Amino acid sequence: MKELYIQYSYSYEQWGVYDPDIEEFIHYHPSIKEVVTYAYELASLIKPCQVNLIPQYLLTSYTICCCY
Repeated sequence: MKELYIQYSYSYEQWGVYDPDIEEFIHYHPSIKEVVTYAYELASLIKPCQVNLIPQYLLTSYTICCCY
C-alpha cells in the first residue's frame, strides 16, 4: 500500500505532502486544509493509499485516510 505523509516543512515554512518512496515533498501550501484536501484527492487516484498526518513537533503519525 502506498503511504503519503502530511507534515510541516521547516525549510519551506509550509505544510506539505511527503512521499517516502521518492523521499521528496510533492505539494506545499501554507494552509494545512489545502494540503489535506490535495492528499485526499491524490489518495483516491492512487489506490490503495494511506494518508498519515505527522503534527508539528511530534514523532507520532496518525492515519487520516485509507483508500482501497
